[in-house]
Amino acid sequence: WLQPLAGIPAGAAGLDDAPPGVALPPSPVVGALDLVDPDFPVDPHDWYWVDLNPGDRLKMHVDPGEVVNWAALYSDEASSLVQVAGAHAPIWRFTHLVAAGSGGRFLLDVSGLRLHEATGPYTVTWSIDRNRYTVSRVSGADRYETALEISRSFYPTGSVDSAVLATGERFPDALCATGLSGALGQAPLLLTRRDSLPDGTVQELGRLGVSRVFIIGGSEAISEEIETFLAQLGIQITRLAGSDRYDTSVKVAAEVDSIMGEFAYRAFVVNGDRFPDAASCGFAAARYGFPVLLVRRDSLDRSTAAAIRGPGLDPRSRVTIVGGTAVVATSVQAEIDALLTDGPEFERFCERIAGLDRYETSALVVREFGPSKTTALGLVTGGSFPDAIAASSAIACGGGPVLLVGPDGFLADSTRTAFRTVVDPGVDTFLLGGASAIGDDVAVQAEQELESLYGDY
Repeated sequence: WLQPLAGIPAGAAGLDDAPPGVALPPSPVVGALDLVDPDFPVDPHDWYWVDLNPGDRLKMHVDPGEVVNWAALYSDEASSLVQVAGAHAPIWRFTHLVAAGSGGRFLLDVSGLRLHEATGPYTVTWSIDRNRYTVSRVSGADRYETALEISRSFYPTGSVDSAVLATGERFPDALCATGLSGALGQAPLLLTRRDSLPDGTVQELGRLGVSRVFIIGGSEAISEEIETFLAQLGIQITRLAGSDRYDTSVKVAAEVDSIMGEFAYRAFVVNGDRFPDAASCGFAAARYGFPVLLVRRDSLDRSTAAAIRGPGLDPRSRVTIVGGTAVVATSVQAEIDALLTDGPEFERFCERIAGLDRYETSALVVREFGPSKTTALGLVTGGSFPDAIAASSAIACGGGPVLLVGPDGFLADSTRTAFRTVVDPGVDTFLLGGASAIGDDVAVQAEQELESLYGDY
């Protein structure tokens, strides 16, 4: 799907349309893609070059505006693709660490899509440091402040127009919110008490540029007073609520399906009485915009069955149950399988991902739905739900997975294996939550693993 590099004629699309382009200006770079000739069969490109030395770590975030379809980083005078953001990988951040004995000129290609016939600005924020990796903590005084700190750390000012608001007191409503966050383009997921917004929430919504908030759950989860207060600020409110946790997940899935359209071919199914399995698949739901449906162990509600079947014009063909037969029975799996329809590109199937415990299950989900390599990874406690939920969309917008860990760190060999397998040179590892939730020993273990992998990189 990447545009071939050879044969892009000068003057076809814009000022910097052909490599090597111009020197990358100081950050932030505000550029514009101009579609000079809509009939010319070449997408518009802006090219920039930057010289990097061995050991340099280049970090970039692209605000695509309405015009950028992808951004790609090449080495060796555009002969080798090393990083890509956007398009089929809807992630607008990337990091590249230059290996020892390497270095030279790297080219950044910011490209639009002529079929969109859109012109306008974009912004590239970038920096260079000498870190082979980092391990840092993002946390607040409580679960609500931690969710706010996660938003502040991962979302640039003015970068989103939608946010998802879920209760921090009851896990079921929050668990099904991650798929909606993904469908909205990895929108931030903030937590609230039932009757009062945590301090700083309104300021954060303003900083982000949010004009629409999706409230998950009924008034027993988030009061009507909060809804009214936000509406009085000029924010458009959409409340998604059902008669119970299962029906609420159905309502959220319907919204996800309406946004995703033909891409709403897959869903996650988890037990609605336990949070760990939903926490394990939260990053994947946020990464791909797949809905998360809650079920009872031994039965499938009629409305849930209809949601699993999928919207009429685009029936669902794939379902992934997260958790073993102790939480979702084999009879329920058989019911789900019978509801699915063969898709245009692949046959239907209902699969199950389950480990010996919540930590192995999390590792298996990362192996199945995470990237093969990542430069952003989140570690959260497997002992409670709030941090994992808030982290899912934030880490997903950086392209990375979230791993559940025990209070003392990598207790399961599967967790350590998943960590070592997925991290790339230059990775930023984030401990999401306070020391009482995820201890300092976890940071030490992560640093030891990364040093063994990339200490001499």
